[in-house]
Amino acid sequence: MFRGKLNAYRSISLLALLAGFLLMYGAIVSKGLPLLAGGLMVAGFLFVIGSGLSYFLIGALSMRAVRVICPTCGRETKMLGMHDRCLSCGQRLTLDPRFREEGKKE
Repeated sequence: MFRGKLNAYRSISLLALLAGFLLMYGAIVSKGLPLLAGGLMVAGFLFVIGSGLSYFLIGALSMRAVRVICPTCGRETKMLGMHDRCLSCGQRLTLDPRFREEGKKE
């Protein structure tokens, strides 16, 4: 479903943002019940703030990610950790020399 760890984190943050908007919309719809509307508004606000913070952290992670050239598509991509996927084509990438040598043997 996701191509690369960075895209997975970004997608989760986007879903949290949308959930926050839906909760706040639910608060507007349920304005006849003030306690429920207030709770939904606060929960939605917290989801939106949390999503913003996670986008900030993803940006910080992205700045320290290792840039590599994908052997399949030839594009530059970013890797988090020792194993990741290309952000463009989804090719599995590794920085571990043991796995690179095993791939050459096959």
